[in-house]
Amino acid sequence: MKDSQLIPVENMDIKLDDATLLLKAKETGFMKRIRKFNPFDFIKALCLMTLYSTVSLEVFATILGFVAGSCISKQSLWERITPKCVAFVRSVLMSLMFRASSLEPLTAKGAFSRFKRVLLQDSTTINLPESLVRFFPGSGNQTGKVQAIMKIQVIHDLLSQTCLHFGLSGFRRNDQKASADILNFARPGDLVIRDLGYFVLNIFRLFTRQGIYFLTPYQHNVNYYTEDGERLDLLKLLKKHPIVDTMIVAGATERLPVRLVASPVPANIAQIRRRKLLKKDRRSNPTKEQLELLGWDIFLSNVGEDIWDSLTACRIYGIRWRIEILFKAWKSHFHLNSLPQKGSKSYIELLVYSRLVFITLFQSFFAEFSAYAYATEGKHLSLLKFAQFIQEHIWALILLFHSSQMPNLFLEQLLRHCAYESRHERKNYHEKLSNFLT
Repeated sequence: MKDSQLIPVENMDIKLDDATLLLKAKETGFMKRIRKFNPFDFIKALCLMTLYSTVSLEVFATILGFVAGSCISKQSLWERITPKCVAFVRSVLMSLMFRASSLEPLTAKGAFSRFKRVLLQDSTTINLPESLVRFFPGSGNQTGKVQAIMKIQVIHDLLSQTCLHFGLSGFRRNDQKASADILNFARPGDLVIRDLGYFVLNIFRLFTRQGIYFLTPYQHNVNYYTEDGERLDLLKLLKKHPIVDTMIVAGATERLPVRLVASPVPANIAQIRRRKLLKKDRRSNPTKEQLELLGWDIFLSNVGEDIWDSLTACRIYGIRWRIEILFKAWKSHFHLNSLPQKGSKSYIELLVYSRLVFITLFQSFFAEFSAYAYATEGKHLSLLKFAQFIQEHIWALILLFHSSQMPNLFLEQLLRHCAYESRHERKNYHEKLSNFLT
């Protein structure tokens, strides 16, 4: 490994400091004066708790005691876990989100060269204790009993690998209702990629008006027309021209001009899609036309032909899968969905927000090390391997944090244990992404 330069971890774009945390603690009413622990100790202890699958109040008090250098009873800690405490941690998370969204955009290349940022939006859910069902109502189970489920909306900047937004709600606020949320974060020149759950024609119109680009899968139960106003027979068009790239009008009332691109998929992929649809929507009885259309990748976009050709427009959507990998890493290694089955609303929210704080810092940390590893060694780091490494070896970070050898020694371990393995038969995420950046 090259050792001519240390990794600039002290220059990470997103970080916390004592003064900021103390100010937020006072503003939220969480802490008016410092006693056995300060706000920074509290946040550090919460972040360490993220690495535990289950956390009792006694374990929390013990971790906080070690961090603060004093003994803290679980009773005194419990008295601190109030809505003001939750407001403090939430404000810390919002501050991190603001800093992430304020970062100077990376200079994109290749297929992304015309966009300032590439934003992915998706949601994930976590089950909560039954006692919280009135705050976070979910769906009913087979017996008709309503479960408590929290939905977390996530907006992720693909190129900088940072999270710009976390939105918490009950399960019944579906993705379509959250479709407009991204307008608070997207800027002119950004590209937004989302799945069908966020399909709302009026939001796509607002994207175009505000200079925001989008790419979305085709929604079957929407009326489509040619530019001349005739009803579009898409299946007939695809059978005649397997690869389609044309301007159409979407929506009987919305009348939104949009670009439609489509390309055929292998027969085995089409069959898998049809089996999934029949299993999922057995009661809705999908039409023969709907099933046949699954033989193509079909997308709508306002990205012009001067930016993407039709095949690029169809292939780009595959990178949306990155956000699913994020969810897997967060749930498998940072226990986002592992919460106590008993606890107050404040305690559960505190644990969720603290995990999101840790995740935000982790994403910044991963982006920093990943970029450095590639620049110096030409190797890409696996997000899943990196998350597992952090979970299992957080003690090494703590042990080496104040050591001058920490950056290089840590990078050596990462390159050995977290770099992608060479696979000729299957490309990793960065290899796939590089196809669009050249």
